[in-house]
Amino acid sequence: MVQTVPHRFLRDRLAALGFRRRPESKGGEGLLPRDTRASQPGPRVVYFIGCGTNFQVPRTGEAAFRLLARAGCEVAVFPNVCCGLPPYSYGDLDAARELTRKNLDLLAAVDGDFLVTECGSCGRFLKQWADLFPADPIYQRRAEAWTSRLRDFTELLAELPLPAPPQPYPGRVTYHDPCHLGRGQKIREAPRRLLVEAAGAELVELPEADWCCGGAGSYNLTHPETSSQILDRKLANIAHTGADTLVTACPACMLQIAHGLRRQGSAVTVKHVAEVVAEAQGLLLAAD
Repeated sequence: MVQTVPHRFLRDRLAALGFRRRPESKGGEGLLPRDTRASQPGPRVVYFIGCGTNFQVPRTGEAAFRLLARAGCEVAVFPNVCCGLPPYSYGDLDAARELTRKNLDLLAAVDGDFLVTECGSCGRFLKQWADLFPADPIYQRRAEAWTSRLRDFTELLAELPLPAPPQPYPGRVTYHDPCHLGRGQKIREAPRRLLVEAAGAELVELPEADWCCGGAGSYNLTHPETSSQILDRKLANIAHTGADTLVTACPACMLQIAHGLRRQGSAVTVKHVAEVVAEAQGLLLAAD
């Protein structure tokens, strides 16, 4: 399913991206300053780097960092571990709680106006953190303190000032709603608005845009035949739009759909909303 592995993971790129180490912080986070071209100061963002973004699609995280800085944000990262969704999905609540406690302990060393991720699946599970601790009011309150400030990347960026795109994204794009972002978090309008207003793209609506692509975590591995049938329907709808680029907002969906397009020999490319907007805004992204 995965064609290649990046030469450098996202966390290995932080220094090159302009993140400054803060040795005085016990959390060991780095800070990306606001872009000097920003029209006004924005909020301080604490960024949650998901496993898929770090290990498979680091350009997506890089694009998100650069866009938030361009919109006036300070971006802090911390050494978070997995959000806990994979073990939770298999019923291992103890492991999910252990990972969540670890992340909450690490977050105690940082502060910010918002907790942000560009992974729809991570974001959906982060919003459930407090539910993991019905008998532990301390961790429940700590989880609630952060989840009340949680925003999907597209949700926050759509509210921040960005200039008109100096080089509108070429060709035709269509957008796939990730299950955990669209149905799970009810975030549908913000990604589309970014594609049109911040990227200047020609957006064609995808039939059945909010239908699953067949990835669904590890479903494509445990039920490959059914997953392929679901994916084939998604690919047929993508072809129907005549789009040059399929855009979405979840690393898992990106990998699944890209796999299907390669299998068909399609020339359609797959990108995250952040990549498309960053390219249109003239923000240089490193090669994988």
